[in-house]
Amino acid sequence: MKKINLCLFVFLLVFLFTSAVAAAANTHEITALIKSVSINKENTNCTADAIFFQDRIYIPLRSAAEILNVSVEWDDGANAVYLKQQNEFKDFPETDPWIGERFVYGEITGIDKFNYIITIEEHIDDNSIHTEPDISVSKDVIIILQRNKKKMNLDFEDLCVGEYIGLVLDSAGTVRGIISNS
Repeated sequence: MKKINLCLFVFLLVFLFTSAVAAAANTHEITALIKSVSINKENTNCTADAIFFQDRIYIPLRSAAEILNVSVEWDDGANAVYLKQQNEFKDFPETDPWIGERFVYGEITGIDKFNYIITIEEHIDDNSIHTEPDISVSKDVIIILQRNKKKMNLDFEDLCVGEYIGLVLDSAGTVRGIISNS
């Protein structure tokens, strides 16, 4: 019995030693310089500790991502980093009645997302010009969701029946801009 225990002990010892050697073979030690650097893009900047190694500079991914307006997600299970571009806000010019544009306000009662057509129940006053309920929307329409002083862009697919929207119609009667606060 002692002989079996001794053999088992020696086997475990050899196994642990070879595992440690195999794990150490996948890593190596380096000598590098760590120095604080400024990361700049247009009017945005930040400071981060960078590693200088073999004529290259390695900066923290999260610091660079913030400057580039990119979000960073780490998936520990997949051992992977995912970067997602944050869209910058796009606005559109105000309605210009001098070139035949109009502003229409109403509630969305129907959406044809395939043909880019919105059906609205227009809210009119004494100064309004009646608009047909089915309105064509430009494929490159800019849609803005506005709450208080914050604004963000939406896609056409994000619009929903029941929302109250303001539409900027060009001289041909096609929607070029939408403002929603719903």
